[in-house]
Amino acid sequence: MKKVFSAILVFVFLCALVAVWTLKDFNQKLCSEITARVSEKTGRSVVIDGEIKAHFSLSPSVRINDIKLTNAPWAEEAYMAQIGSLELQIKLLPLFHRKAEVTHLDLKDVQLDFEVDSKGQKNWIFPLNNADSSAEKKASETEKKSYSFIADNITFENVRLLFKDRQKEKTTEAQIKALALNLTQNGLSIDSQWAAGQETFTVKLDAKNQKGQSFEQTAYDFLMHVSGTGITARIEGRATDPLSDRQIKADIDLQMAQASLLNEELGISVPALSNVSVTARIDDGPDGLSVPSFKITAGTTETISVEAEGTADSFSPLSVRFQARIDAPNMQAVQGLPALPATKAAGYVELEDGSLSLNNIQLAIGASDLSGRIVFRTEPNVFIQTQLHSRQLHLADFFGKNYSSFGRKKAAALPASNLNNSGKVFSSDPLPFETLSAAEIDVDYAIDSLTAANGQTLGKVNLRAAMHEGVFDLPALNLADYALLQGRFDTSKRPAEIKAGLKMNKLPLSLFLAQNNVERGTADGMIQLGGQGNSESEIAASLNGRIFVDLQDVYVSSYQLISLPEALSFLSPFDDRQPLSIPCAVVNVPVKNGVISSQNKIGMESSMLNMQINGKINLADENVQMKIDVEPSSQGMLKAVFNSASVDGTLADPVVKLNTDKAIDNALYIGMAFLTGGRQAAQEYMNQKKLQHVCQEALTAAAQ
Repeated sequence: MKKVFSAILVFVFLCALVAVWTLKDFNQKLCSEITARVSEKTGRSVVIDGEIKAHFSLSPSVRINDIKLTNAPWAEEAYMAQIGSLELQIKLLPLFHRKAEVTHLDLKDVQLDFEVDSKGQKNWIFPLNNADSSAEKKASETEKKSYSFIADNITFENVRLLFKDRQKEKTTEAQIKALALNLTQNGLSIDSQWAAGQETFTVKLDAKNQKGQSFEQTAYDFLMHVSGTGITARIEGRATDPLSDRQIKADIDLQMAQASLLNEELGISVPALSNVSVTARIDDGPDGLSVPSFKITAGTTETISVEAEGTADSFSPLSVRFQARIDAPNMQAVQGLPALPATKAAGYVELEDGSLSLNNIQLAIGASDLSGRIVFRTEPNVFIQTQLHSRQLHLADFFGKNYSSFGRKKAAALPASNLNNSGKVFSSDPLPFETLSAAEIDVDYAIDSLTAANGQTLGKVNLRAAMHEGVFDLPALNLADYALLQGRFDTSKRPAEIKAGLKMNKLPLSLFLAQNNVERGTADGMIQLGGQGNSESEIAASLNGRIFVDLQDVYVSSYQLISLPEALSFLSPFDDRQPLSIPCAVVNVPVKNGVISSQNKIGMESSMLNMQINGKINLADENVQMKIDVEPSSQGMLKAVFNSASVDGTLADPVVKLNTDKAIDNALYIGMAFLTGGRQAAQEYMNQKKLQHVCQEALTAAAQ
């Protein structure tokens, strides 16, 4: 017995010695093995900067800190994935029965950077390892199918997801604050909390395995609930083969208190429609996502209600068809919508890859109506066709609100989307001559009865324009006997030629502006411009012609140019409680080789102020140099001091500045006049600075 006991001790000692010898560099070997295997499968390098701690038992565990997976060579970020810490514990004995039972998996402080480059490459698509033979692949697939996997407790904490799409120039960011996942033989459950922008929402998922197969190849009946501030969603369906040939069929029910909740996520301005409801049936699989049916409703019957119902066969390529309806008895009550009178609209919309069709259009705005169809297509060639008809069109329905600048947002110089890569308004890229020569455009809009904003009947109006064989032609658009518009753009030859003309003959401003309190006033004028070039910038630099507009006897019954608190009203150089009259306003400038110049050729006389503008706008280099002299009609020192400003910079970014040097000089001269000659001397100096007869000067100034 003693010998047996001694033998056992020797055996245990030898086992311990072997174990110590084997495990003394285990952490380093484990690190090397992990980095080698992951790099082999992904084609990317794995960097482990933190420590590795392993614990050996019947449930071995490992903890790894500071793990990084390198990114695709073309990606912006150095790493695609960064993990602060990873803890894994797994049962040992079930592995011998081809079962992986994870008792604990915890990931913390994870950052995942997903990216699509300008060519459509995705950084999460890893290069395939072609070294495996077909037999090895089949063996691997057989092994994978026969292996079962369950996890009692998987948790994620503080996971940041960043998605950059350089094709669409869009970046989306989300954060998983916490996620708990349990995976059993019968299904899985997920309870998570997410953050996107300023919104936080929860996602709960329960999925039941109906076939009892392995996780990778089974079918799950699932139910998902999403809830957040002002938004709830319910998704129920079946997912088959979630890790291989994914196939998902589900019904979606989404409810939102306000559509504007999507503004930040979509990056566009969505009107503040309330009570948004979306129901849809989706089918997502290897061939892509489709929506066999969907219905969207939003708004209220008191303000505006919107409804759309249809189907989406695919999204890549795009193929969507739906019937839409809008009923808006009080549209102006909804932020983000125009203040139009009572409006009703209906139509059938078809969106195909590169084309848009609006059919059976029925539109009623106030007393105006519109019907017809619009077709727009870009592939294989540009094709635009509009056939529209109005029995009656009342301009008052579209110019319905009194003008007021107070409270409006400051206008931006020019939206970035309107600028090309050089930051210029006019592009220097060659015109797409081949595309323009193949374009087919026909516009036909007939109005049986056009009624002006002041109620005057203007009769029939027909707008017809066409582009064929590279020539766009607007033969003539007549507005009664008051105005005639013509235009032609010929790209059938190089350089392309453009001609545009507008004639006005005693055009009453009240035809368009009666709803803006413009009671009377007429406009005479002629604008003739022509140029040629192989690009937008060449055409702009070659423009020649003249811009002449003469406004006479304009009267506005009420206006508000600026609003000041009552206590500061004495600072205003004019009284906005009075009506505004403009006896005359003249623009009489030549356009020569892309330069618009004024030498006392722009002037206005009004009850508020007199104004004269001098300077140049150079369309070739897009520089602006303008000087504005004003003389408020009110008496006092303020109008004598602050009577000059300038506009400098570029067309894309003009800058308006008060002429502070001149203001200081004026103030000093007035002060010296007052000290030496008293109030009368100061008043005489101020009266010497009057702008007089600026309209007549603009009309008769010598040609430049």
